[in-house]
Amino acid sequence: MRRLLKIEFRKLFHNTGFWVLLGLYLAVSLFSVFVIQEITDQFISNANQKSPIPIPTLQLYHFPNIWQNVPYILSFFRIFLGILVMVFICNEYSYKTIRSNIFNGMSRKEILGSKILSFGIIAIFVTLFVFLLTLIFGLVNTPDISSANFFDKMSFIPVFFLDIFMYMCFAMLVAQLLKKAGLSIAIFLLYSYIVEKIIVYKVGDTIGQFFPLDTLNRLIPPPNIKIAQAFGVNFKDMYSAQDVIIAIAWTIIFIALNYWILKKRDF
Repeated sequence: MRRLLKIEFRKLFHNTGFWVLLGLYLAVSLFSVFVIQEITDQFISNANQKSPIPIPTLQLYHFPNIWQNVPYILSFFRIFLGILVMVFICNEYSYKTIRSNIFNGMSRKEILGSKILSFGIIAIFVTLFVFLLTLIFGLVNTPDISSANFFDKMSFIPVFFLDIFMYMCFAMLVAQLLKKAGLSIAIFLLYSYIVEKIIVYKVGDTIGQFFPLDTLNRLIPPPNIKIAQAFGVNFKDMYSAQDVIIAIAWTIIFIALNYWILKKRDF
């Protein structure tokens, strides 16, 4: 395992695109968390000046709801991690690195294992970043912190890891199939934002709830904020065990399909 990781991270550390995309994800995430609260507070302040009914503040960064709110916000930026995976995998084909690894004695199972391990570590790093970001903002903004509400909803953090790791495995599958970075990204975006949404709309929620990206979009539900409740809109306070199971199942399926492609492909 150590040998495989050493090989993969040696390639990643010398890859400019890897650092640019990872840096973009971290920078955009940090900027969003800083800015969103200020924007919403200003919006509500302006609305209260004109509204006869007082509009409550969002309190996005108070414990325990911050454990749900920050992962939900940052889940919108996982596209950077998906593109990172696709660029890396497609470069492996463009520069014939996979062929070289096979000629040097690596099995196809080891090649896939090295990719899964390296992407898993990246997902863990990103999850730790989100955990620390959430913890710091929660400690700074929560007026009354107690053990009862501090740990409540913290389980959204491992769910966030599952969210981005499954997404990265799906991105790897698309890149394995197409082998061209530009084409992979275009098809991936087309499927993610248009094709699957149309299919889910056509087949209905009963079947559509089992589609991969629809599952991810439900995995971390929107914040159940007071302003939404004031208008009679209520979101889930907790993730669904069914969605977690479906996400795990899709992750396993994506890994198995990646291995099947590697096994069948003639290098």
